[in-house]
Amino acid sequence: MSPLPTPLGRPLRRLFVSALGLAGLVISCALPPNEGGREGATGLLVLEEGGPTLTLLGTSEVRQRVAVADGNANLVISPSGALAALSVPEEGRVQLLDIVRMRRGADIELGMDSRPSGLAFIDESRLLIGSSSSGKLSLYDSVYGRVIRVLETGAESITELFVQPAEQVAWLLDSQAGRVTRLSWTRPELRRSIELGEGLINLALRPGSKELWVLSNTSDRIIVLEKSTLELLGEIPCAGGPCALAFDHSDDAWVVCGESDEVVRINAETGESLARISIPAGREGGRARPVDILLEPESNRAWVACHGTGSLQIIDQLIERCVAEVNGLLQPVRMSLAPQGGR
Repeated sequence: MSPLPTPLGRPLRRLFVSALGLAGLVISCALPPNEGGREGATGLLVLEEGGPTLTLLGTSEVRQRVAVADGNANLVISPSGALAALSVPEEGRVQLLDIVRMRRGADIELGMDSRPSGLAFIDESRLLIGSSSSGKLSLYDSVYGRVIRVLETGAESITELFVQPAEQVAWLLDSQAGRVTRLSWTRPELRRSIELGEGLINLALRPGSKELWVLSNTSDRIIVLEKSTLELLGEIPCAGGPCALAFDHSDDAWVVCGESDEVVRINAETGESLARISIPAGREGGRARPVDILLEPESNRAWVACHGTGSLQIIDQLIERCVAEVNGLLQPVRMSLAPQGGR
């Protein structure tokens, strides 16, 4: 995982989108909740604080907004993109949403002492729910309309979840104890865990590999583990407070650094830093404070949610710079691709 002595770089193949051409994407999110048509939406879902709301962006306008509970930023989307779940720890419940119709669904009531946090869909009917207070993992099944199993994980708390449904395996991030745990919801006796230290904030599986990447924003590093054994494979320095990441089709990692207001592109094979892309400050000089990133490989575009400026910055991945922005949001914290079509 040691960086190579000389930057590899990447030849500029073509200018895919110019700043002038993207000017039409600079939009103002001023529509009231649930206004605008849903049919043919091809944009993004954005979870906003300050409202709080879940906002559907079309190609050049806000299509709809739906008010959601004031909770934390644990929003997950089902495999089909038709459903969403939002944890509401202060009220001991998980809020379900119908994304196709942009409506709130039935809540999963877990109790005031459960404090649900990390979430992950196994499929369209089953949802794993982590607890930030007990470290337990609840399995909810919509077929029965209730939690059908509660698993002891050995964790003190569960901040984030990641699953591989085909393997019936979940990875749990316990920020409180500085630990990552791997377990199966069908065979919990196969549980493994590793202590990694303070500041763990995000985890992701590197596509096409056996690697699990874990971010630590206090020690400015990326920890690379073997996903099954949790053996430590290496560490990648990443200054600036790494807090979110996504992988592209070229096996590069795009890492959001919230403290330095940058996105870093890293060669996932070598660990070499290939580019650092500055996220611009707000119009009144406020810091961007980026918190999430979403890649659109087909259009060579990356969206960056900026909590500090209430905007989405659009990065052209070919020229590695911000070329446009979406203004007027209410402190965006999470993004996801919207399902196609709808009613």
